[in-house]
Amino acid sequence: MEKKGLEYDPIFKVPSALQDKHEISMREITGSPKHASDVLTKVTARGASNYETSKEEMEELLRQYSPILEKDPRRKRWDIMAGGAIIGGVTNSPNVQRMESYNWPPAPPRVEPQAMFYLIIDVPNEPPHFWYCPETRTALSINSSYYGEKKSRGLGIGMDILQPMGIHSIHGSCLDVAGRGVVIIAPTGTGKSTLCAMLKDEPGARIHSDDWIYVIFNYDEEGRPRLATARYSELWYYMRTDTALAQPALSEVFPRCPIENVPVDEKGSYMWGAFENSRAMVNPLDMVNGGTAIEKQNKLARFTSIEKVVFLRREEGIQEIERLSPEKAVHILYEGKMRYLSGSGKKGAGIERWLNPYVLVNKENLSDHKGERALLNIDFQNYYFATLFSVTGGAYYLNTANRSPVESIKALKDIIAEPSSLALHFDPHVYRTKRIEESLERCAKEKPSEVVATTKRFMGAIY
Repeated sequence: MEKKGLEYDPIFKVPSALQDKHEISMREITGSPKHASDVLTKVTARGASNYETSKEEMEELLRQYSPILEKDPRRKRWDIMAGGAIIGGVTNSPNVQRMESYNWPPAPPRVEPQAMFYLIIDVPNEPPHFWYCPETRTALSINSSYYGEKKSRGLGIGMDILQPMGIHSIHGSCLDVAGRGVVIIAPTGTGKSTLCAMLKDEPGARIHSDDWIYVIFNYDEEGRPRLATARYSELWYYMRTDTALAQPALSEVFPRCPIENVPVDEKGSYMWGAFENSRAMVNPLDMVNGGTAIEKQNKLARFTSIEKVVFLRREEGIQEIERLSPEKAVHILYEGKMRYLSGSGKKGAGIERWLNPYVLVNKENLSDHKGERALLNIDFQNYYFATLFSVTGGAYYLNTANRSPVESIKALKDIIAEPSSLALHFDPHVYRTKRIEESLERCAKEKPSEVVATTKRFMGAIY
């Protein structure tokens, strides 16, 4: 098995006596109290996965591994709310427990989970592995304390629950600018984090979401989409620490945050950009400049009406701004062609449909059109993005190549200032396949009260 990302990276200089632990405090290496809450995880990449685990196999796996969890005094239960969906969780990983409690809104009390996630570390003589049973919406992960993996799997489970209920998930950033929601979708390295950081300081701008957005649509009496309401996802933001290289102010914020897999130099100073999977859990209020606590809180938008969608790219010899029709915007996201740029941890070109790596199906299924769940995910993503673009009148391409952040933010502000318009000529229902119809009808028929409760939670009700 490929070892990269499944053992402690040499940059952390973990002593051999600690190599078998799945998570350790940086203080165990440096001896400094400064690093007492900084955690290193043995695993920093995804292990093997099975997204089509049968009900019988999952039951057998839980019988095999649950005793380890039940006997561990570190075991804790923590249920979260993801876009209105309730995902139950049990783990014996202290790192996952602390990060998740900051990251997600807690589930309302006494609400039955719509999915369960068991995360177990310290399973003897087993490599990291993840199983998901779509029939029972049960997930099991062993021997990975890396919160990045836990979060990404949880997002995928949330999509599985929410798509048949009419709630769309987008991997991207969102800001509210004078009441107008702006969604930015981009590969790593194109300047998304830098532009969002600059845009949030503009008059009338408010932070909405850093990395993930939930969207619900409102329709007119003829069934045509007329409004796309975006709900925030995370309470605190799970951020790449290399963003401090482009935003130096974050190097003052990150040391006050729960930190994961950030190396230090010989003097004990943090090396924010030295390891690709270094993360910090950041309170968004710490990203807001000045003002009172109330003024800072007012810089956060929990909901917004999406009016503009912008794709970023960084390619030589291409115009700065390109207006995209709804059809072309859907096609670009479906193709998923992208270049991995500096800071992404990968090199060259690749395919990431909808720039969303969190869909719980194997990538080869998405690319080869094999497997019913993969096909249904493809259909839902295309249909919901088509619905979104019918509301926003399409999308925009913004090319950041050979342009300073100041020049790119000016172009972005010009896009936002353009009048918004519905794509009245475009019918997103042409993307509504028979598979989608059957999934929506089955969910509405079999789980009507669950759909209502989930939608109410999406809109902010404790239900």
